[in-house]
Amino acid sequence: MGKKYSAQHKINAVLHYLNSHDGSRLTARRFGVNRSLIRQWVHLYRLHGVEGLMSRRPTIHRTLAFKQEGGQFTKLREAV
Repeated sequence: MGKKYSAQHKINAVLHYLNSHDGSRLTARRFGVNRSLIRQWVHLYRLHGVEGLMSRRPTIHRTLAFKQEGGQFTKLREAV
């Protein structure tokens, strides 16, 4: 899985790209990302606005107990 960038970082990069004469290559270099990401973020911004750059799924932090229960459940399902 690739590196995750904050919504603010994406917004800053997109706005820089749209408001400057820098292309995707220079913008990508300035913001430390691959230029295909700049193009992808710009596309999402044009389709959905700022919401398109927000994280789609919240991070779920699972406890060790939950993970161990999941393992037990999997073993039970395999036994059936």
